[in-house]
Amino acid sequence: MDKFSGLKVLYHPDHVKATLERRSMYPVHVNIDTINYCNHRCIWCSAYEEQQENHKEIDYASLVSALKEGAERGLKAVTHIGYGEPTLYSRFLELVKEIHSNGIEQGIFTNGAFPERYCEPMVKAFTWVRFSLDAASTPVHNIVHGKTNTFDSIIRNMKTLLSLRKGPESFTVGVQYALHQKNREDMVAAARLVKDLGADYFSVKPVIMRGAVGVRCDKFEMDPDRVLKDLETLSAMADDSFEVLYKPYQFQVNNTPFAHMENERFHRNYTRCYALNFEWWIRHNLDVDICGPMKKKIGNLKEQSYASILNSDLYRQVVENIDIDRCYRGCRPHYLNEAMHRLECPEFKIHRNFVG
Repeated sequence: MDKFSGLKVLYHPDHVKATLERRSMYPVHVNIDTINYCNHRCIWCSAYEEQQENHKEIDYASLVSALKEGAERGLKAVTHIGYGEPTLYSRFLELVKEIHSNGIEQGIFTNGAFPERYCEPMVKAFTWVRFSLDAASTPVHNIVHGKTNTFDSIIRNMKTLLSLRKGPESFTVGVQYALHQKNREDMVAAARLVKDLGADYFSVKPVIMRGAVGVRCDKFEMDPDRVLKDLETLSAMADDSFEVLYKPYQFQVNNTPFAHMENERFHRNYTRCYALNFEWWIRHNLDVDICGPMKKKIGNLKEQSYASILNSDLYRQVVENIDIDRCYRGCRPHYLNEAMHRLECPEFKIHRNFVG
């Protein structure tokens, strides 16, 4: 089982049982979007539209109160993610410490250009840190992340985190590589670089047709056979201490991620969204969505509690009106939905009751 496996739902049997019985549940995991600004200017930024607004950040007291309630109702993990660089939040370290004190696991997607002094508290409080690196050199990094000249300091932060941890059993350092023709030549070198540093995995995904794509850069235009060859080269680098990860379906949908875009290659077997019982998104204005890309709002945690959101008419209306055929094709919980579908609708050929 790898980090992308939908079978992780089996570690949460109460949620699995309730979901199969069509009962609503509080989330196991929430993504928190604390700000809408960034110190990099990625040419494909998926948050491009939101960053055109004035700088905004989440209300600290309201978020902490909501997460405490969440912990009481079974919340296990928080990912710092969203419309900006999470480490720029004005109370980032204070928030990290507070979440940790409530027994909630944490992970973060970061561009890595944070002060080195953040490394020690991050190692103490986080389960994993994933760097959005997207290059193996300063020149390429400056092309795809804007002329920040931060590549060397990002690598230094990665080294520092790795040196401070007790080992990969307690703290994981990974790298995500958004693949585009602008950085294709650096990809294999980037994987070798971070493997040599001691990182635990290298994840590749294609640049998806959304956000700043079409504004700051052209859409993904690479030969599928060439991409497959590159991924095979990367996969050969994997061993017991280094994973190479990617989701094949994302390479089928990256230029046609939304339902109004014609795509004959991608097909879902499931007919409903199971993930909404496992994962929520909390936005910087404290709106709560049950789907990030589709922005399916179910309430607001400054005005409502978890319980009032879950029991609201709006929640029921949103859930009832989800049309899987109209959903975002690049869906991150796609594998989770597939796993739950197999549990709910097992194929005859597996002979499900003949265990052992």
